[in-house]
Amino acid sequence: MSDRDEVDRKLVLFDHLLATRSPNYIAKLAGVRCVDVTGRRRRLGLPSHLEAFDHLLGTMPDEDVAKLAEVSKQVITRRRSALEIASWKDGQGDPLAAYVGQLGQLSDVEIAKRSGRSKSAVLKRRRKQKKAPFRSRSDSPDLS
Repeated sequence: MSDRDEVDRKLVLFDHLLATRSPNYIAKLAGVRCVDVTGRRRRLGLPSHLEAFDHLLGTMPDEDVAKLAEVSKQVITRRRSALEIASWKDGQGDPLAAYVGQLGQLSDVEIAKRSGRSKSAVLKRRRKQKKAPFRSRSDSPDLS
């Protein structure tokens, strides 16, 4: 019996999963390599399990689709780009636009909390706008 026959014997029990679950998941269940699962799927002429998630591309962050599909974010981003589907983020507008006037007047952390963006995104925007960082003055008298 050849190696391929042995692998196919192990994988035949999982044929019903080949077009719906990730190759990594099936490989772990069957005790074979991921490449063996992909090879069997191709030999049987079955589509990638990722096709079942194509309708979600661009409707939510790539990270979320990747978790559902049991693959890395990079796999989803590459697939979305190949299918020429715009990123979910592209349709969300600029959450920092409303806070541009407050850059340097509030801390980057505070703007990040209010806008729902990361501190580094706020920092990057503040530097691009050439605004000095906010510094609270501990020696200022409290006038309240």
